[in-house]
Amino acid sequence: MAPNTKALNAIKHADEFLLVDDKNAAIQCLYDALDSSKNKVWSDSIMDAINKLLDICIDIRESESAKEALSQYRNICQILSPESMSTVVTRYLDKCKAKITEAQEKYGLTDCFHLNLEEEVSPLSVFDDLCLDKEDPKRAEREVVYPLVVFYWDNIRNILELVRINNTMEDLYHKVCQRAFEFCTTYNRVNEFHILRRLLHKHLDNLMDPMQDQSNMKFRVVWSSSTAELQLTTRFRQLEAACQLQLWQEAFNIVADIRVITSLPFCKSSLRATYFDKLADVFWEHKWYFYHAYALVNFLAINKRQNKEITEAELTALAGRVLLAALCVPPQPANEDETHPGFKAEREKMQTVTRLLNIPCHITRASLLAEMVSLDVLAYAPEPLRALYSALECELHPLDMIDCVAPALAWLRTQPALAKYSLALREGILFRVLRQLETVYSAMKLDALEALMDALELDRFDTERRVMEASACGQLRVRVDKVARVVLFEENKTECDVLSSYLNALGAALSVMNAEVNPANTTIEDAYGELCDMMDAAREVKEGLNEALRARSQRVLEKKLEQDRLEQDKSLSDAERMRRENEEREQREQARLREEEMRRMDEQVARERKAKEERERQAATAELRKLQGRAFDEKEAAGLSLMELNVRVLSARDVAKKEREERVAKDSERQLFLARALREAALPGLKELFATQHATEVAYWEQAFETQYEQKKKQNEKLAVLKPVCERLQAHLEGYAMGVVTRRAEAVKEVVEKRFEEAEAKRKAEEEKRRAEEEERRRVEEERRRVEEEKRRVEEEKRRAEEERRRREEEEERRVAEARAEEERRREEERRKNILADDGKEPEKKARRRAAPRKAPAAAPAPAAMPAEPEVERAPVQETKNEEEEWTTVGTKRKGRRAPPRH
Repeated sequence: MAPNTKALNAIKHADEFLLVDDKNAAIQCLYDALDSSKNKVWSDSIMDAINKLLDICIDIRESESAKEALSQYRNICQILSPESMSTVVTRYLDKCKAKITEAQEKYGLTDCFHLNLEEEVSPLSVFDDLCLDKEDPKRAEREVVYPLVVFYWDNIRNILELVRINNTMEDLYHKVCQRAFEFCTTYNRVNEFHILRRLLHKHLDNLMDPMQDQSNMKFRVVWSSSTAELQLTTRFRQLEAACQLQLWQEAFNIVADIRVITSLPFCKSSLRATYFDKLADVFWEHKWYFYHAYALVNFLAINKRQNKEITEAELTALAGRVLLAALCVPPQPANEDETHPGFKAEREKMQTVTRLLNIPCHITRASLLAEMVSLDVLAYAPEPLRALYSALECELHPLDMIDCVAPALAWLRTQPALAKYSLALREGILFRVLRQLETVYSAMKLDALEALMDALELDRFDTERRVMEASACGQLRVRVDKVARVVLFEENKTECDVLSSYLNALGAALSVMNAEVNPANTTIEDAYGELCDMMDAAREVKEGLNEALRARSQRVLEKKLEQDRLEQDKSLSDAERMRRENEEREQREQARLREEEMRRMDEQVARERKAKEERERQAATAELRKLQGRAFDEKEAAGLSLMELNVRVLSARDVAKKEREERVAKDSERQLFLARALREAALPGLKELFATQHATEVAYWEQAFETQYEQKKKQNEKLAVLKPVCERLQAHLEGYAMGVVTRRAEAVKEVVEKRFEEAEAKRKAEEEKRRAEEEERRRVEEERRRVEEEKRRVEEEKRRAEEERRRREEEEERRVAEARAEEERRREEERRKNILADDGKEPEKKARRRAAPRKAPAAAPAPAAMPAEPEVERAPVQETKNEEEEWTTVGTKRKGRRAPPRH
């Protein structure tokens, strides 16, 4: 097609090519129109041309041509009409999806998306398709629907790459992301979701660090509140898709990306609340109940602080959810064993989780409950849940706990929104019952434990496994004796430890009461903690401001570079254009040479393919000869094609495999017969050994039980003796506790006063030191000022002396110059007088010279007269010459008139 063709003409030419079924030529014709220099300004005809081109690409499933055409159209419309790009892309993707739906309905396929879209077509898959009937759904799935799905997925990825860094098409980018998530969830594409998550993570990295990608700097996306909102909305939709596909590891990675966005200063509080809500769901699916509860606490805190439109019913439902999540957390965390092989990996995982929540690593369940109470969760929670919290956290009644929590569990079954907490809550109740039982009893029947499980509607085997795991990690001190059908609680505390624990609990309760009575009585440690929190918050704000300033500096630099580039492009001369044309001509010649090279390479590949087929044929023939043995027919094999040989090889392999399996089955049957015979021969001896070992273990356990019973009996007798003493001490316990509290308060008061005095003394010392330093600074300043004034006075005197010396020298020079000028005038007057006097004597000299007698010719050669004549004549001649020169000089000085020559 001719260059610089209009879009309307290109559409007409494309229709003519379509009439002769030449779709590739039609695509090339339309692409040349888009690439033309005349069509660089957007118009409706260009939009019609791109739509026509994309329709043809859908018919022949050509995604690469569509990508190149969309790239050209993006460059044309990104300034004048960026919304047309959204219209074109939406129409294109809708048609791609409609093609898939149409193919499904035509062949009656409902679930045909289990294939891997990244898998290449192999010869074996082609052979399998050829073996199927034309009307078989599997063949239609691979030949029709599968290429359409691959085409749709390739288009989505290509469009994401085209519009990812263009600020005029930011909304289109997020719409295409939504389509990608819908594609993965609708067609259950797990592998494609993994690829999509990595692709979006790469885009986010480029957006956070613009220097990683220097392309398209003019239309680069920069961070703002709207950009952060769009990014978070897209990530939340991606998180929902990951949860729908049950991809919890990918959901965890998506949450990490969301945290990066929420840490920016432009992120809104409502978006942070949504972040904690989604994060809580991910933690629940991972069975991290503690972090799930903490995320919900943050979600509730943000809603109470920021959401002014929240209703009482919504707040009650949210408070009930937070309270249930906190009750599902185990009362005591598992013991951390640093020698365990997976301890380091588990600790790194927990550190990652705490970074996502922005909480300290040493937070405990008690601090979580305290924060929950500070948010008045109990005041907003429903009444059954408040009773449940009181029964589980505030009372000690192991035998009646199940009856106390039964109404709350019955109410929980009627709440569909809270049903997911039921199982974890019932397991937590069982663990609390066992922990309370081990503080009171030393053993219980296994039937009673099973009755507790049945009352809580728990699976016996699964719950027993969980109990053993809790016992192994230190949460419970329980051991189950299956033979005696008892549950033993291991006691490792002495009476002093029990009494100490009760006193500690009493002291903690008194401290809480004191804090409620006198809230202002805070300790220095609390004030220091609050100060540290304020410093951390200020540091976070400072980091956000620094990041915003760096981003602004980067934008200014990019804008300046772009302006410099535009000015440089405008200043290109004709020579530069000719140089570019020559370069383009050389590039076209190189392209022609490359095409020839590609043609030669294609011929070489064809020869290599033929040689490879021959080698495969020989290998298949050799394998078939090996498998068939004497039944192999060389002439028949020579007349078969490569595909037929492969079929024969597969059939021979199946036959050989079946024969091997039959031999293995016979050998297995013989081995089983021998093993059964050996077990039957050894059975009497094993029975006798088991009976002996059983009798020994029964005797051991009976003796151990009697011994333990005697020990417990003696222990109870000792406790009975100590009971009156404890009752007498009970009367003095309150006074003793008050005395301890008073002494501690006085000690704290003394420490505070002492620290105050030390601080006051330190302040006075620092003030005295500052006053002395100020006086010393003033003295030094006065000395410096005095030295500078003295130096300035000396310099002024030197300057005055230098000026006086210069003035005297100038006066002396002027006087000398005047004297010289006067001397010159005097000499000039004398010279003028001499010249005038000589002019008056000149005629007399000439007359005497004429009157002088001439000498005779004979006397001319006389030698005696020659020396005297020059002496007489030379002096006047030389004097005359000097006078003429002086007269000429004087005449020249008189208005440029020359003196007449003298004869």
